[in-house]
Amino acid sequence: MSGDCENGYGKYITSGGDIYEGSFKNGLFEGQGKIVLKNKAIIEGNWVKNLPVFGKLSFPNGDKYVGEIADYDTHGKGKYLYKNGNIYEGYFSRGKCSGKGNFLFNDGRRYVGDFLFDNIYGKGILTYPNGDIYTGDFIDGMAQGLGVFKSKPGVYSGKWFRDKYNGKGNYQYANGDVYDGDWVDGYCHGQGTLIYKNGNKYIGSYIRGKKAGKGKWFSRDGTVYEGNFDHGVKDGDGFITLKNGTKQKVTFKDDVLIRRY
Repeated sequence: MSGDCENGYGKYITSGGDIYEGSFKNGLFEGQGKIVLKNKAIIEGNWVKNLPVFGKLSFPNGDKYVGEIADYDTHGKGKYLYKNGNIYEGYFSRGKCSGKGNFLFNDGRRYVGDFLFDNIYGKGILTYPNGDIYTGDFIDGMAQGLGVFKSKPGVYSGKWFRDKYNGKGNYQYANGDVYDGDWVDGYCHGQGTLIYKNGNKYIGSYIRGKKAGKGKWFSRDGTVYEGNFDHGVKDGDGFITLKNGTKQKVTFKDDVLIRRY
């Protein structure tokens, strides 16, 4: 102990081995001061009754923090600079990012929204360096729940699971085509409807992004094919109904009509 550790400026070593240097009032850390903790972390800022309430934290791993403090940890509003270049600015609770915040990733992505216990969790907006934007629900840092993803290829609106389209969703392609239906692991999978900008339409089954199984193809000229599809094209047996109502049984191979019955 040195200086005036009662009402003035002094240096004090706690029973736990922490070293405080700064202002004292009535024998307590009060005002501006700096403490070097036994674990090598440093807190420098404003103190009230032996506790830091606002200031700078420097962690042994190279991370830094500026903002409100409680119980020697980040709590309240502040800014956290990670050694790897990530930056978080927002609210903290007992040392964890919790509440509303803004996170800038070192790869250029930016997230604005809800956090819970250091995780992106709740509602938010994630913007990518290439201009892509996801707006919606997050769980444990991943898009999960309902959300909208805007990118150059198009816009997806619907359900997500672990960062992938999963469940019911609608995709509006940049070329004007629109798909509405089931998704699994980011693929059209299950039952869906694809309306083409040129007037054609498909209603039926999909497997991993390709028309497959039973479906209906509505041509813009009024012709309707109902039958089997495989790898995205008509393949197998089915029926063609012409615009005038005439119905024929047919067989396709790789989208080529090979037989009429």
